[in-house]
Amino acid sequence: MSDDADPEYSLNGITRDDLLRWKHHPVSKVVLRYLRDYAEMLRERQLAEIEQSEEPMPPKKQGEYKGRMNTLVELASIEFEHLLNFYPPEEEEEQDDA
Repeated sequence: MSDDADPEYSLNGITRDDLLRWKHHPVSKVVLRYLRDYAEMLRERQLAEIEQSEEPMPPKKQGEYKGRMNTLVELASIEFEHLLNFYPPEEEEEQDDA
C-alpha cells in the first residue's frame, strides 16, 4: 500500500490515527526510546569490543550486532505504512485465496 493510503483505512480495526496516538502515549514513548537507546548501547558495546580485542571480531558476531541494532531501530521507527505494506488489504487477501 502506498503512502497516500486512505487515512480512514483500518487494519484489524486500527487506523493510522490510532497508531499515532499509541506512539505518543507516555508508555509507548518510553518503550520506543528504550529500543533506540538499546540499539545505541549495542553499537557502543560492539565498538568497545573491537577496540579492546587483539583479534578481529568474527563476521558472525559482527552480523549479529548489526542485525540486532537494525531490528531495534526498525521497531522504534514503526509507521502505519509499514503495517500496510506487510499486511495486504483484505480484498487482496481474498483474491489470493481464489
